[in-house]
Parts: sequence; structure tokens; C-alpha cells
Amino acid sequence: MSGTGSAGSAPLRKTPGEGSLAELYIRTLGLSLIGYALLGRSFAYVGVPPLFVGELLVCVGLLVMFRTGCVVGTLAAVPNLLLLALGAWTLARTVPFLSVHGMDALRDAVVVLYGAFAFILCALLIERPARLDRSIKLFGRFAAAFGATAGIAYAMQQLLGNRGLLPLWPNSGLPLIAVKPGDVAVHLAGSAVFGLLFFRRISIAWIALLITGMAMVGVHSRGGMLAMVLPLGVALALSGRVRQLAGVLLAGCIVVVVAFLLDLDVSMIERERSVSVEQVVENFTSIFGDSANSDLDGTKAWRLLWWQAIVDYTLHGPYFWTGKGFGIALASADGFDGVTPPGAPELRSPHNISMTMLARAGVPGLALWLLLLLAWFGMMVRNIAVARARSDQAWFKLFLFIACYLAAALINASFDVALEGPMLGIWFWVLFGIGVGATQIYRTQRSLVALRPAAPSWPRAVPMATLLWALLAAGAPGASAAEPLLASQEPPCPASAMRLPPGADLAAIVGRAPDGTVFCLGRGVHRMQTVTPRDRQAFHGEPGAILNGARLVSGFVRDGRHWVASGQDQRGWQRPDVPCAAHRPRCGFPEAVFIDDRPLFHASSRAEVGEDSFFLDYETRRLYVGSNPAGRRVEASVAPAAFIGGARGVLIAGLVIEKYASAAQAGAIGLHLKPVEWTVRNNEVRLNSAIGVMVGARSRVLHNRIHGNGNMGAGCGGEDVLFQDNEISRNGYFRGIDTLWEGGGVKCAQTTRLTFRRNRVEANNGIGLWTDIDNLHTLYEGNLVLRNVNSGISHEISYDAVIRGNYLDGNGDGFHVWLWGGAIQVQNSRNVLVQGNLIVAHQGNGISLIQQDRGTGRHGPWVTTGNQVVGNVVIATLPLHGRSGAVADHDRDGMRNGHNIFRGNAYHVADPGAAYWAWTDGWQPWAGYRASSGQDADSTLSVMPARDPR
Repeated sequence: MSGTGSAGSAPLRKTPGEGSLAELYIRTLGLSLIGYALLGRSFAYVGVPPLFVGELLVCVGLLVMFRTGCVVGTLAAVPNLLLLALGAWTLARTVPFLSVHGMDALRDAVVVLYGAFAFILCALLIERPARLDRSIKLFGRFAAAFGATAGIAYAMQQLLGNRGLLPLWPNSGLPLIAVKPGDVAVHLAGSAVFGLLFFRRISIAWIALLITGMAMVGVHSRGGMLAMVLPLGVALALSGRVRQLAGVLLAGCIVVVVAFLLDLDVSMIERERSVSVEQVVENFTSIFGDSANSDLDGTKAWRLLWWQAIVDYTLHGPYFWTGKGFGIALASADGFDGVTPPGAPELRSPHNISMTMLARAGVPGLALWLLLLLAWFGMMVRNIAVARARSDQAWFKLFLFIACYLAAALINASFDVALEGPMLGIWFWVLFGIGVGATQIYRTQRSLVALRPAAPSWPRAVPMATLLWALLAAGAPGASAAEPLLASQEPPCPASAMRLPPGADLAAIVGRAPDGTVFCLGRGVHRMQTVTPRDRQAFHGEPGAILNGARLVSGFVRDGRHWVASGQDQRGWQRPDVPCAAHRPRCGFPEAVFIDDRPLFHASSRAEVGEDSFFLDYETRRLYVGSNPAGRRVEASVAPAAFIGGARGVLIAGLVIEKYASAAQAGAIGLHLKPVEWTVRNNEVRLNSAIGVMVGARSRVLHNRIHGNGNMGAGCGGEDVLFQDNEISRNGYFRGIDTLWEGGGVKCAQTTRLTFRRNRVEANNGIGLWTDIDNLHTLYEGNLVLRNVNSGISHEISYDAVIRGNYLDGNGDGFHVWLWGGAIQVQNSRNVLVQGNLIVAHQGNGISLIQQDRGTGRHGPWVTTGNQVVGNVVIATLPLHGRSGAVADHDRDGMRNGHNIFRGNAYHVADPGAAYWAWTDGWQPWAGYRASSGQDADSTLSVMPARDPR
């Protein structure tokens, strides 16, 4: 059995939602969920009455949710709207009974009010989608451990607890472990489905322990048995792994047959049931009919009688509209209090969640509950179908897993008191919220790729759909990601690979090895290693393998207001020709310094060194910093690159590559040679001085996290280059190179058939995706381009391109003079199709066509002609911002008559009378723009309330 995981990293700087409170809350909630799963009712008593752990988690969680700024975004989903309505109705049927029943009323109402966790989780995921990946990985560890040990732990609880050998939990009178078999069954079902879908290998031992656990709890809970069998059966049927697991399933059947033939019977004290094949058969029989066990049939009979009584006094009685409210003990009120044994806790719920809703909230409450479930499961079924049709396997598995897990909890709650308490109730609503949040992330990631709005009638269908996107944009102004969404997981190092431990001389070993050698870099830090691969060599990393281009610096001494370290003889390739930002004159120097992973700026002199900067005196070889380095990790970048290009067909996978002294326009991967036919996959490339990844012809950059590099995330050149499913974020800050010269997310030049697909490009200091100089046949498809300082996508002095199905939000806010800073910007380029994109513009602009005097390239003049802007949605959230159209300061007539076309677009603006549009000269309002230009004749305009994106 094998799970998934990847090395984490310290962020370059905090982004919205990355604060300590939110992250601490997520970790605390995760530990609490594990506590509920392992300890049951006992864990629910953690806290100070009446604020136990569940109530504390709700209170703090609501505070965290409102701090995210994504509350509105959580309402952009029908299930959450229905949950809000159900919560309001529940409060209406609770508040009147507080004076009569006190805390009992609130205790009963949590069956719905714990739904606050759904909103909390949804908001946290919308704010920072990378949390979804981390949650999946953490649950994988839980599933691996729980599936293997739950059965044994439950058996020990039964054997020891009934003999009084377990210590009691303080202030509860309960044993230390007090889990219910149905709850254990639900988590076993979740663990089994997760293992089936996500584990790369499933061992026979784990399967055997899982089946043992299922048998242990299944004999004690009919609902639990059904909760395990049905979701797992659905997952098996849809996942396509039945054939792969046929041997394991056959072995399980053989065990059952042998147990039946040998009449194996393991007696359990509690409930006087045994672990045997006969007991399993009786449990199933009692669900659907009569069994030979009078105890099973008896408990079923009184439940059916009670349920009938509830139906009578609601559907056919005086409580149709109101129910009996929250707080009353239903068993006593309904005349069924005699079913509990002497000394047992008072029975308050009828062992069926739907009957609980009907009895307490009446027919309106039940109707809202059933509509809520229908909407949520309908949403998940649609997600599963769409992801499967699109071959989005990771998303397909995720949605199937969440749906099966929640279904298991619901099945169990139809036979037992489950969601009425925090042990399973909080789990249920957390899964509910994750399902909604994951749906919103997935729909955003797809970025309207499916829209093909060429027909004139399409814009009239846009406003209803775009309202949802507007809500999402309004609710998630700080959306951020630290990891690729549901990133591909790098498989382990091949068994035949040559392992290279930290400390090995990688350059010498690789240089002596023949072409095609496969290497595995061991876990740990490989410092100041620079490798020049040979053809077709492959470099895999064990989890935690880090190539670090910096040396550790120690021996600092105080010198006035600075701290100084001697013996710093590094001197990389300096570029005095590089244009620098005014306050960073040493941007052409590649050396960088980090204190606890925080990059410092390179000051121009010792006198200018402050807490956030350093100065390297190349003559005296002395390093000056302005922060006290005592007790902190100080690193100075030395090596110029991790991998130098030149060879063909190289694979780099599963590594962390950081802190290399890459020169301007050079990459920590590839240097400046633009390597050919390289595959760069599932790496984290961070905190390098200039560029993280530089590749050339027929190279593929897949599923990487490229962030925090000093000048730019990646660069490329050549034909048939592919960037797909990468997260490229927060690049271009600490080096100080003028980002209009080169900087931001990715910049490529002189390419043919370059493809950017499904990348998340976020918060880069510069342009997000930038093709500049003689790029031909470029495709930008299905990317999330968020909050980049300059344009989101810019196709400059280039040729034929397709920009379609991208979602762009908050780009160009730092550079929006004239029509610069467009979310999509076509500059002196021709034959570009801009189609089916969704743009949310705040202070930046919308879609820009720009023409200047730029000369001629290898494929003809660089002019803005023959471009089509078709079927896009542009949402401008502020007056006089979010402008679109065409401008020129050279050859206006040539651009005006150059067959540039705007049609079938939908514009949503804050001020419909304002001049949002340009057509080669001057700004105009909607009517004047269309009349004078003839553009956007079949497009639509609607009004949206203005809002401050901050």
C-alpha cells in the first residue's frame, strides 16, 4: 500500500488566507476530526462546559471564515443556499424552546447548526485552493492507519470496556474510548474507498485488516454494514479497478466460505452478538425482512412503530408545519421511552436523521433537508460525470470519494443516532463543505473551456451564468494557491535507479555514467551541486530530496549596526546591461541571501543595508546583513544552476530545486541553453535568483510548483513546448530586474506551437503568461491567471495564437495606463483568436488590442491585424476600470481597417454610462463606441454593483 505526499516549503511572503490563525485552525480541526473518529463520545467532552470542543471549533471557525473575505463566494452554490435556509428554519424552531429546555434545545439543533462547518471549509478552500491538496494527502495517511487498525481497536474497546479495564474520561463517566460501531463503519468505508481510488498499491495485509475491521463492526451495526458495503460497491463499479482487485476480492470470498464451513464464531460481550458469517447474514436479512434473531427484529419493530407515530402527528396531525421543535426528548414525548434499558441515557432521537428532521422541524424542515441532499448529491454526480468525460482522473476520484464517504455517513444516520452528535455530525458537514468547495475550485479550473460562443445568440444566455462567476469573484478576492490543484503525484524512484545520497559528488558521478542512466537523489539536502546531464538521463527525487544552490553562512560578528561574515568569495555572471528598478541597482548581480528562507534585497552599498537587505563586498569578500542572524539559518547562493542544458531527452522529476545564483535570463534548470526534449515534472522550483525553469524545443513542463523566484518563474524557446498543470506564483519580487524588460510568470520567445494549458498563474510581479518576439501558433487554454501585477496574458510582436477558455481575475492592477494592463493583451500581433474567456477586472483593464511602431519579424510585420475577440465575458467591478477595445499610437488607419473584430461578447460594468471602450482613438461609452466602430454589434451590456476589490 502506498499513499501520496510531497515536500512542503516556507512561503516567500504571506498571502491572503495564509495567516497563522487560518492554518492553525485547519490543523486543529483535522486533529479534532481524528479525535472524534478514534475516541468517539469521550473526545466530545474535551472543553469546559457548556463550550466543548465542537462548539469551540464552530466559534473560532466562523471568525476564521469571516477573515477570509470569501463568505459571499460560499453562497454561489445551491446546496449552501439550501443549507442556509434549513439553518434559518432550525433556529426558528429552536429559539422559542430555549427558555423551556435550555441547552438541550441547542444540543438537538446542532444536527443542522453544525452545518456551519460546511461554510467554514468552503470559504477556506475558495480562499486557498491548495488546502484541498493538503487535505487529501493528510486523509491518505489517516485512511492507511485507520483501515489497518480500526477493527483491532474496536475489538479491544469492546473486550476491555465491558470489563471496566479502560480508564474514564474526566467529567463524562465514559471510558477513554467510546466509539459507536456505525461511526467506525463510516470511516472504514471512507478509508476503503480512498485506498481503492488513490493508493497506488494495496497490500494483501492491509486488505485483510480492513475486512477484519469491517466484520468486527458490521455485526454490531446493521446500518454500519450497509454504510460500508454500498459506497464501496459503487466506488468499485465506477473506478474500473474491479479487475485489478479481483484476486484480493476472491481471497476475501474464500475467507468467508472457509469461516462458514468451519463455523467460526468469535463471541463479543456487548449486545450479545458474535463475529460470524451467520450474524452477518442475519443483519442483512433483518434490514430487508425478518430474521431468525428476535433481538434484531425487535429493535427494527419499535423503530418502525416510532417512525409511523412521527408520520401520523406531522403529515396527518397538528405538527405538519412546525414539528415538535428542538429541545424536547422525543422518545418520552412520543411514548417510546421504555425501549431503553435502565440506567441508559435518555433517548432523544428516533434513529433516523430524516425522521428526526420531520419530528422536530415539521414537513418544511424535512423538505428542505431532502432538497439539500438532492442538490448536493446531484452536484457531485454531475462533477463525477464531467470529470470522467474530460479524463480529469484526479478530480473524478476526488468527487467519487467525497460522495461515497458522505453517502456512508447518511446511510448510517438512517439506522442510528449519528448526525445528531458531534462525533459523526461534524465529519458529515466538513465533507459536505469540502464537496462544495472542491466543486467551485474545479469549475474555476475548467475556466469556461466548454463554452463555444460564436453564435450571436450566445451572449443573451450569458448573464445568468456570469452572475455565479461574479459572486465567486466577489467572494474570493484573495484566492491563492501554494500548490497545483490536485497535482499529479510523482511515482517512486525506479527500482533500477542509481541512488545518490546527500554529499555525493553529483557532477562527477553523472559525468562518468553512460547515456540513459537513471538516478535517484536521496532524501535530504544536496548543497551547491551543478549537474550537466548526458542524453536521456533521468533524475528522480525521493520525497524530501532538495537541490540547494546556496552555502550555509555562519561566523557573523557585529560591526556597528550590521552583522558581517567573511570569506564570501562567490561571484557569478554579472549583467550590468540589465535594466533595474530604481531602488535595486544591483539587480544584474546573481548572488542572493536568505534568512530562514526569506530572501533579502541586494543593497547598492554597505550604508544602505537594512533589515530586509544585504550587501556583498566582492573586493573584501565580506557579507553584510542588517538583521541579527543569531539562531537563524543564513544561506548565500553560490552555484549558478542545478541542471545545465545541452543534452537531449533529460527527465527531472520529484525534486525541490532552490536558491541557485541563476544569472539574468538564465534558469536554475537549463541555465541559458534552452535544453531540447526535456521533461520537467512534479518538481518544486523556488527562490532561485533569476529564472526557475528554462527549456527549449519539444520540452514538457508538467505539474510543477514554480514560485518565489527572483525574476521570473520560467522561460522557453523553440517548437512544440508544453506548459501544463503547473502552479506559477509570486515570482519576480526580490531580484529587482525591471519587469517590463523581463519578469513575471513565464516569458517565451521565438516559439512555434507553444501550449499553455491548465496552469495556475498567480500574483507574479509582471505579466502572467508572456510571449514576446516571433511566437507562432501559440495556444493558451484553460488557465487560471490571477492577480498578476501587469497583464494576465500578453501576446506581443508575434503571430497566430488562440487564447480560449481562460479565467482571469485581478490582473493589471499595478499597470493600467492607456490600455496597458489588459487581462488579455494583444500587442503588435496578428491573427489571434480570443474566445470564451472569463475576465474579472478591478483596477486593470479587460481585453486590449494595442499597436505601436515595432518593426518586422521573421514571419512578417509586427502589426495588430486580423484579430478576433469573440464570445468573452468581461466583468468590470469598478467605474472607469476594466476597459476594453483597441488603441494605437502608430498607423491608426491600418489597425482600424485591419480586420480586427469584436463580437458576441458580454460586458458587465459598474457604470453603464461611462466610457469603457476605445477604438483606435479616444474613450467612448457603449452606444457611441458601437456606433462609431461597428464593433460588438451583437454583444450585450449589463450593470453590476461597483465594489472595492480590497
